[in-house]
Formats: sequence, structure tokens, C-alpha cells
Amino acid sequence: MTNSSLESLLVFACLELEGNSRNVVVDAFSETMKIFMSDETLFERLPERVIKTSEALRQQEENADSFVGLAKDFVTNRGTNIEELIEYFDDDALLVYDGIHASAFGRMSYIYRSKGIRIYLFKSGELHIITPYSYIDHSGFKLRNEIGNSYGPDFEKMSPDEVRTIIHYTSEDFNDFEKKQFICGELIKMLCSIKEKFVKDFYLEYLLTPPDVDKLSKFSMRNRKELWDICLSDKFRENWGDKIQYACMNILSSSNIPPSTGQIVKYIDFSKNTTATLNEMLKKINEIKENVIELNESDEIDIFELKPNISGFGININELYKRARKKFLRK
Repeated sequence: MTNSSLESLLVFACLELEGNSRNVVVDAFSETMKIFMSDETLFERLPERVIKTSEALRQQEENADSFVGLAKDFVTNRGTNIEELIEYFDDDALLVYDGIHASAFGRMSYIYRSKGIRIYLFKSGELHIITPYSYIDHSGFKLRNEIGNSYGPDFEKMSPDEVRTIIHYTSEDFNDFEKKQFICGELIKMLCSIKEKFVKDFYLEYLLTPPDVDKLSKFSMRNRKELWDICLSDKFRENWGDKIQYACMNILSSSNIPPSTGQIVKYIDFSKNTTATLNEMLKKINEIKENVIELNESDEIDIFELKPNISGFGININELYKRARKKFLRK
């Protein structure tokens, strides 16, 4: 993964908001998948099927001669010597979007029953839309990860409609086909939301992630930092202009990806420039104030209503697209 890829993605996001989305969304999607594929440490084994019967659980308790967890750990060698069925997909996979939730039917007839979709990128380069059929009841735990639609690995050959179909799976209301989605914005969120891998100690963790292990990966923390480092840099402003820079500030912050305090301080720091005036410093502060949006967890923002206008300032949209595409092609 290189900074040029992230820089191109930021410019692509601005171009999409200005309506130049047909080619942009395909390039942005393909480049995002390449960024994921560049880090092999993100991928892990994905179960295709998991079955744990209640009878097997009862047998473990009988063997331990105790209902205490510590005794069961001793007998099962901390859960490694047990009777279960787990079948894995041939290739390791990365969860890039998690849309799992509780089923709408069978209320209080199960301990838990799942519904929804998950989007996995496999190490083979293919992207799969997977439905995790699972339930926990008197018979035990059962999970079947069933592949629905598949895409890739030649993502650059996809059509814009195929990209939009994939991103539509991330919408809050899957049945709402009228609401326009910000494709590049969703891709940036994916890059900045990958969770740290953890060892599954309980079967429910194949479905839900407990708070104590629900941590952002180093990959995504690095992306968050680098995106803002790029966006706030003098070089980015010189290459793309201040209007594009302001737009990128708006896009990142409205996606709930805020800059760190240190990055803001560095942006307005004129300590290395002794000729800087107070007015120049105030201008930098106002740029942050006007373009970095503060979000509460309950806030919902439509980026298309909020979008900064980058046209009308002598900017050639087609030329910007050519430059952004050329940047990631030559990396």
C-alpha cells in the first residue's frame, strides 16, 4: 500500500461528489481492493460450516466432573481437545463489511438467530457476498456461511453498476434503491474500519464481537493517520488546490474519521516560518473550523447534501481525474 493510492482515492471521492462517477467508482473500488490485498496479515481462516451439539457440551461437563469453566479448560486443554465440526473455505479471507444482525423471526424461540450479510475479500482476489445462517438453541450451535454473489478478481474490468450493487449491500435499508450512495466514501470507511483479528474462545464470537476484543486493526489506524497526513499537507494543496483540500477535510470528517489533535496542531503550526503573520495563522484555524465536521454518534449526515462545491473555481474535472488515475497507475 502506498500513499499515492490513498491520495488518488481522496481525489476520486471529490470527483464523485461532482458527478464524474462513472469511471471514478470503478477505479476507486479496484484500487481499494489492491490496498487490502497488499497486506497478507489481515487475512485469516473463515469457517464454511460450524456445528457444536448440546450433547457434546454435556459430555465435556461430564468429563470435567464440574460445571466450573476452569475445570473444563483443564480437561479440554483450553478448548483445543473437543468434539466439534468446523469446515473452512480453501482460501483465507478478510471481513471488509459486517452487516450481520438478529433475525426478525422466531423471537424468544432461540437463544440467538442471525440474519444479514457479510462481505469478504478472499486471498484468491475474489470478493464474496456471504450470508451467515446461524442459530443457537436446545440442539446447540450451527453456522453456515453461504456464498451468494461473487466478484473479481479483475475488479478494474467491472462495470460501475456492479460496483454500486456491491456497495448497496452496505446500505442501512437494503430495500431502498432510491437513496444515492457515496461509493468512495464507503470505500474509505472500509479501509478505516478493519478490526483486529482475535482468537475465538466461544462459539457466539463467530457471529458477534465482544467489547474486550473489538479493536481497530493497525492497518486501519495507519490508514486513518495517513489519509489526514496527506489531506493536510502543503504538497497536497499545491498539487490539487485548496478547494480539493477543503473538500477532502469535509469528506473524511463527515465519514466519522477525525484528525488527531497533533495533526491539527501541525497543520496550523507556523513555528518554522518566522515570516508568518497572525492573519495567516487565523486563516488556517478557520479552514479547520469550517471544513472539519464534528460528529456525535447519533448524527446522520448526507454527504450529497453537505458536499463542498469544487466547480466554478477554474478546476478542470476531467484533468483532475486523469491526474489522479495516472498517480496510482505509476506507483
